Amino acid sequence: MDNIEFRERQGDLTAAQRTEICNAFRFALRIQRLVERDMSALWDTPRQNRVRAIHDYPMLRRWIGVQRKHKRLRRINRRIRKLRRWIENRRILVVFHNNADFVCRDGRRGAVRGPRYISPVLRFHMCARFFANPAPSRRGDLIIHELCHEMGMMHAIQDDASRILTLAAGRDNKKVTRNPLTYQGIWREYAGDPIP
Repeated sequence: MDNIEFRERQGDLTAAQRTEICNAFRFALRIQRLVERDMSALWDTPRQNRVRAIHDYPMLRRWIGVQRKHKRLRRINRRIRKLRRWIENRRILVVFHNNADFVCRDGRRGAVRGPRYISPVLRFHMCARFFANPAPSRRGDLIIHELCHEMGMMHAIQDDASRILTLAAGRDNKKVTRNPLTYQGIWREYAGDPIP
């Protein structure tokens, strides 16, 4: 990808690792396009038929539930489109840290600085643990999760996949729409490696 730049704190990022990071961003973009395709198809369904149409998209329904409010579904659709657009169009600055650095001390694979609504640059802090799991779905879901934090989403509820799935299946599905794990879970469903 042409929009990725690298900065290293200790200068120990190899060319192969740079290629792996670029491939992770490409894979994240490819799967996000699939998510956006289905979400757009659901959104294009006539408004009065959307509650029934969500059952045609079980991977979306599992994580967002049956959204009965038009505005909430519109927000979800916008966020999914924004994730794709940000990977495609924004300049991405990858700052690499070793595991002893302050960003990576508590077992993280990566991090971002927080909401960056108007910045044309997305700054990803990647840790050496990013390369511990070679599965593309595990690397791509980190990118999607951290992009959600860049968009201003926070962990407002207990950050557990089973809790989010329970809320999505019940009447409190409005609580899952601003959690990064929701969009990460949808992405993993489409990547073929669902969160258990």
